[in-house]
Amino acid sequence: MKITKKQRKASKAVASFLKEDYDTRVSFPIDIPDADLLVYMKIAHERDITFNELVTIALEEELLCWERCSCNSKEEKKEKTMSKLKKYRVGIHFEEGQVLTVEAESKEAAEQIAMDAVDDYGGTEYPKKFNQDGVHREFCVTHTEEQDNG
Repeated sequence: MKITKKQRKASKAVASFLKEDYDTRVSFPIDIPDADLLVYMKIAHERDITFNELVTIALEEELLCWERCSCNSKEEKKEKTMSKLKKYRVGIHFEEGQVLTVEAESKEAAEQIAMDAVDDYGGTEYPKKFNQDGVHREFCVTHTEEQDNG
């Protein structure tokens, strides 16, 4: 049996009134691009946790970070947090395979349209007309060096 949001809210209210324990978490929708969603799901899989657990961990860590700052405004908190950070140059190797659907008069013209799309859009997100289908994505850190933080 599925519990509706209204029932969930009502059960929290009843539990609160009766001074019983209840789930204090809230739910809200988030919009994650498909390409990023796949990366996050792979991270969750590697950690042997659910995607929801990964999101909860990330949000809790971010909230703790902001709570540690005793600043008043978000800008001050961000500045204070950023001032403690060191700068690094991190080399990334990124390889991606995509299949694009194009309309053309010939195979050669279709290939040229696809190559032009890669030049124009950088290979990650294409306009909807190309009916993009990611078939391969690999990335890794190639090197990391600390920068002068003075």
